[in-house]
Amino acid sequence: MRLLTLTLTHLLPLANAIPNVLITNHCTTPIHLYRSSNGSCNVGPNNICSSAPNAAPYTIIPGTTLTLPFLLSSLTSLKLSPNLTFTSGIL
Repeated sequence: MRLLTLTLTHLLPLANAIPNVLITNHCTTPIHLYRSSNGSCNVGPNNICSSAPNAAPYTIIPGTTLTLPFLLSSLTSLKLSPNLTFTSGIL
């Protein structure tokens, strides 16, 4: 059974192409995600650090796909959680 599918697009350098990470949620519940680059704080779509009171993660609704730009010049980590705890599950 697949729960999530991650796909990288445009792995070869193409003119004006930005590589993307596509994350498809095959679960029956929403999946929440934060990302960070080069060890910076975890951010969602509003680019506010997850430790701030008004931070919000990306939310991937069941059966949908989230597309994120993949920054080739940095180390990017994705943190996924089905319940907003983010205590484990670093991808």
